[in-house]
Order: sequence, then structure tokens, then C-alpha cells
Amino acid sequence: MFSLSLTIGCLFVSVGSTPLKGSRELNRETKCVPSYTVFGLTMESSVPIRHLLPTENKQVDVRILSESLELPKSRSSWYFTGDNGLYIYVPQVALFHVSEDRIAVNRFTKDAESVDLYLTGSVFGALLYLRGFIPLHGCSVNLPGGVATFMGQSGVGKSTLAATFFQRGYQLFADDVTAIQVQEDHFRVWPSPHRLRLLPETVKWLDIEVSGKPEALSGKFVLDGYGRFSQVAANLSELNFLCRGPEKTRRLQTTEPFLKLINNLYRPEFIDALALHEGLFLALSDLARIPSFSHQVPLYRYPSELINNFVGVEVNSKNLCL
Repeated sequence: MFSLSLTIGCLFVSVGSTPLKGSRELNRETKCVPSYTVFGLTMESSVPIRHLLPTENKQVDVRILSESLELPKSRSSWYFTGDNGLYIYVPQVALFHVSEDRIAVNRFTKDAESVDLYLTGSVFGALLYLRGFIPLHGCSVNLPGGVATFMGQSGVGKSTLAATFFQRGYQLFADDVTAIQVQEDHFRVWPSPHRLRLLPETVKWLDIEVSGKPEALSGKFVLDGYGRFSQVAANLSELNFLCRGPEKTRRLQTTEPFLKLINNLYRPEFIDALALHEGLFLALSDLARIPSFSHQVPLYRYPSELINNFVGVEVNSKNLCL
């Protein structure tokens, strides 16, 4: 059973900063403010966040604050730039403002689960772009040769594959968003929130024991991955792109990896809004030099058998669907 309760310590601090539009509603001198680590960043948050590792690191990279934000009357989308950052508006859930070192959250609901879903998803995705990461929409696992990332369209089985690696004892780096950063001529993968989000049918196929109910918004069970996720960065070794079709694997050539990477960026619409094209595409050109493979996967391919293609060992097959 995948479950674990974490006790998170608190830090009592006094922080001064310039408010965004609207009035500050948080007196932080008297608040208990936990600190977490994710993507190699230390985040101090007055907003509860699940599945992040607690940390006592005193050098904070990002502060997450509860604030009253003003929603502009004229907006063309659910995301828009302003105040040196990006606004993300989720009706009936929250209005977020993301900058390089600060996330402001104006909650419209008392449902912490819904706020957490968008905060650790789209909002963290925008933060990664702003801090110079390459966020890929895919899962990542630590294999003998290094970290392998698996990408593909929704429904192709990325999370099912991640959960199967998880069951077999392999160390995960990400279930949904893989954060990559260039460091000393290496592409480093940083750990994401320590959780797996799985559809009920996937939980049933993989014989995973769960408690509670699926998330109301996503319809997925959230499984705590603490202890099976990496706590440090590691070098990226290969890129894998999954698609449906008769079973076939081939190495990608010339411009194929670059084009597939563009199609598998997380929330690519943020790139236009934040005017990140030039620097990001240069980074993707370098990233495309990593060994890259295309894997056609039949609809009813057993996850345990598929894993054999990547790790080169035999495991017990079960009647599971991917």
C-alpha cells in the first residue's frame, strides 16, 4: 500500500516584500511557515502543499503567500502576464500570480485539494519556465545508465509505466512534470513532488491498494511516493517517446528529437506569454543530442513486459493493461 504520513516542521520568520495588486492579508510574523524542497528549490509556503519534502534550509528560493489579488477586467485567457510575472486564473478555485521567486495565491474555495492540484501543476510549471528549467510533460525514472524520461500524449500510459517502475522498486524523479536544468554541460533532472496520480482503472489493473477517494477535479487517486522518489538531481541519460501502434522501437535521427521535444513541453502556451522562445529553443537544440527513442506500444501491452525493454531483466508478467 502506498501511503505515508509526514510531519512537517515550521519556521517562524518575518518577511517583507512588495505586494501585488490588492492588499496583503497575511501577517507572517505570527504565522507558522513550513519550508519544502522540490525541483532543487527551497520553498517557504503559507499555503499547505502535499507530497513535498520538508527542509530546514534557511536560504529560501521561492515564497508562496496567501494574498488578495485583483482580477483584471480585460483578459483574453485563463493565463496572462502582469506585474513581472504570470497570472493563472482558475474559476471557483484560485487566482495565482507567479514570478521568479514568489507565488501569490488568492483562494476562492476552502477545498485545499483543488488549490494544491493547480499549484503543483500549472503554477509550478510556470515557475520552472521563469527559473530557466526545461519542463517536459513526462515521467522520469532512475535506470542503471542514468535517468530516463518517458513522454507521449495523454492516455498513452506514462503514469501507468511510472507506477509499474515504482512497484518494481525503481527510483522515480517525476510522474507528470520532469524538470530539467543545464548544469556544467550536463542535463540534470530534479525531483518533482513525491506523488503518483493514477486513474481508478489503472489502480485496479496494477492491484494497488488505496484508501480514500479520487480527487474531485482530476478523478485520480493520489499515491504518496515518499521513499521511492529521488531526493537529489541526477544526469539525464535518454529520452523516450511513447505512441500507440504495433510494437516497434527505433532511435530518432536528425531533427526528430528536437521536434518531439517541442511537442512534449509542459504548458507550451506559457512560452509565448513569457517571451521565452529564443533561450528555450537553444536549450532544446542541445537537449535533442541526448539519445532519443520512439516506442510504439500496443494498446494491451503488459507494463511489466514493457519494462523489460528498458531494464533488460525479466520480471513476472501480470494481466495488466497499459
